[in-house]
Amino acid sequence: MSFFSDADVIFKYTSNQAVEDGILTDLFQIPSLRNSRINLATTNLLQSKGYMNLEAGTVLTQNIRDLLIQCLKKMSKTKDTFYNVSIEFPDGSRGKVFIAENETGYFTVMLPEDN
Repeated sequence: MSFFSDADVIFKYTSNQAVEDGILTDLFQIPSLRNSRINLATTNLLQSKGYMNLEAGTVLTQNIRDLLIQCLKKMSKTKDTFYNVSIEFPDGSRGKVFIAENETGYFTVMLPEDN
């Protein structure tokens, strides 16, 4: 039983709007990443953890591919809609990321503080 119905929604912020606003990055814009179950990442995760070259304004595709591989390994064990996993970032440090199903049926990866 749901406590809320569609009629109770006052405001809805879609993933597409978040991409337009720069909050999320559409990973499917990178052709080699289009076959993943994860289609979005928070821009904060990509910028703060070494997945983007901020000076050049470019995405480091291999680093993102490594991120997705680590996440997908954890996701393959269950069929949940939310995951809290520990991964290794490009600088060698370890930390948590959340992976949550989004309205597109794919998943978004984010830092816990991005939730």
